Amino acid sequence: MRCFGISFLLFFRRVALGVCKNNKLQKLMIDNQMKRQDLMRAAEITSYAATKINKNEPVSLEVLMRICQVFHCDIGDICEVILDED
Repeated sequence: MRCFGISFLLFFRRVALGVCKNNKLQKLMIDNQMKRQDLMRAAEITSYAATKINKNEPVSLEVLMRICQVFHCDIGDICEVILDED
């Protein structure tokens, strides 16, 4: 799963300073009649990561990729990045 270059990871760390809204993920979960526990099992993510997602806090790229694999989608289909205006 380590197909991203160092420059992308550095960019992603800067993006993590913004907010990642997960409204798209919540809609996908509702459409697929999936609960939090179902997502945790299917994506093999921890309750800590699931809680961070629910609170719109930054999670690792690996967590996002696992969720994308469950829904067969792209990262942009599960979250929206909103950068700080600083």
